[in-house]
Amino acid sequence: WNHLVAKHRKSISLKASQKRSVQSTEADMRVAITWDTDNSDMDLWVTDPNGVKVYYRNRFTANSGVLSKNIRRGRGPEEFLLHQAQKGAYKIQVDYFGTRQQTLYGSTTLHVNVTTHWGKPNESTQHRTIRLSGKARTVDVGKVIWK
Repeated sequence: WNHLVAKHRKSISLKASQKRSVQSTEADMRVAITWDTDNSDMDLWVTDPNGVKVYYRNRFTANSGVLSKNIRRGRGPEEFLLHQAQKGAYKIQVDYFGTRQQTLYGSTTLHVNVTTHWGKPNESTQHRTIRLSGKARTVDVGKVIWK
């Protein structure tokens, strides 16, 4: 809701009660993952330019980043939001622990959305879809260079 209002503020009209509920969602970067098999365990990892890795046991960064709570069952999402990016490279990985899903469905499909300038006029999103085998592994899914 907040993100849609921010993106289309000039083309929509809100009632006074709706305006009061709108909060700013602007961020320099947002990474979100989802997957298509139930009972799968995946963890989003983001390593900042200082080499600090954000993951389920270290969910907050010194420079305004926050990782959502760990989803151990279901299809996600897991999300990392960074309000004020510092210059440098951000490495994005997914740690795929595996699935307890019946094998009838085959491999798990991972969906990754990396958005820079989230909620701002120059917002840009890159989508990536990755088929994962049944084997647990760490997958490099992208990198964002912040200038």
